[in-house]
Amino acid sequence: MPAAVSPSTPVAGQQVADARRTTLSASDFWQLLLKQLQMQDPFNTGDTQAMLQQFVSLQVAQTATEVADGLQRLQALLLLGRSVQAVVNGQLQTGMVVGVALAGDGPTLSVRVGEGTVTVPLNSVSGVWIANADGGDERWA
Repeated sequence: MPAAVSPSTPVAGQQVADARRTTLSASDFWQLLLKQLQMQDPFNTGDTQAMLQQFVSLQVAQTATEVADGLQRLQALLLLGRSVQAVVNGQLQTGMVVGVALAGDGPTLSVRVGEGTVTVPLNSVSGVWIANADGGDERWA
């Protein structure tokens, strides 16, 4: 059975990767697979098919997360110039989105409320004012 490798255990004398690194590249996977094959008992081989399936599952999850993050950024950018309702300091406020910041834990909006501007996380927005170009009814969505 291959030896367990923890994040603090160096592999083959290599330095441990930076703790902030959260992705597994294809190169990392192939290095792990090669190391597993080198260290396994030739009379009791490991299940490389299971390892490949785990890698594919990790890649799918990582890709899904990247797509969701990209969609959230796009959603924030599409709110520029629109009137939104959002919870600000515990109260529902209405204002116009005048800026977007895409750094940190998620997109934040700069919303002009009255004479001032407040920073609002995208997930605090509860409504967007939809104006119809053909002069029809406008509404909150």
